[in-house]
Amino acid sequence: MKKIPPIVDEIIEADYAKNNVGRAFAVDKVKKNFRVYVEKGGLYTVIGRIMVIFRPSEDGVVEFHTVNGGSGEDLTKGLAEFLRKLKNKVKFAVTYYDNPKINDMAKYSPVPAIVDQVDEGQDRTYKMTFDLRG
Repeated sequence: MKKIPPIVDEIIEADYAKNNVGRAFAVDKVKKNFRVYVEKGGLYTVIGRIMVIFRPSEDGVVEFHTVNGGSGEDLTKGLAEFLRKLKNKVKFAVTYYDNPKINDMAKYSPVPAIVDQVDEGQDRTYKMTFDLRG
């Protein structure tokens, strides 16, 4: 099994405390689910105090989710680095979320970003698409 660095638990715990308290699942369940995800070949990267969980598809799109163990600035910088690494390697990167404050991140993106309100249920109110074609 791939060794998961200790900072991953720290990031998950910090993100849970900021963004998920009161939900129907405990932080230990989140950590367990993440380990199962990794055991099954799930991809992720840690950039500073954020973790990006991602899944490439055959159509040149990467769907990702960020787990923020730091500040808003950490999230903005980490996401920008992740997107720069993907640029010209895939067509688009897409993420879904509920918090409308995240929409503001589009203006800090190093690549063109479009925000759509999709209303597809919990954790999928908004969709942000990043154009990575160059």
